[in-house]
Amino acid sequence: MTDPRTPPIKIEPIDATAPAHPLAQFAGMFKDDPLIEEWKRSMKAHRRKVDKDANRP
Repeated sequence: MTDPRTPPIKIEPIDATAPAHPLAQFAGMFKDDPLIEEWKRSMKAHRRKVDKDANRP
């Protein structure tokens, strides 16, 4: 039972769609780029070298 003093509830639909992220159009733009793979390997080697440096804080 509902309380007669309670006003009726009206359910309104809302637009729950989120706008596209402004950078979404760039996602995956380097997916098959061989230069990017070379850069990743270079960065990985550099990180390993830096991590091994005992004089680095």
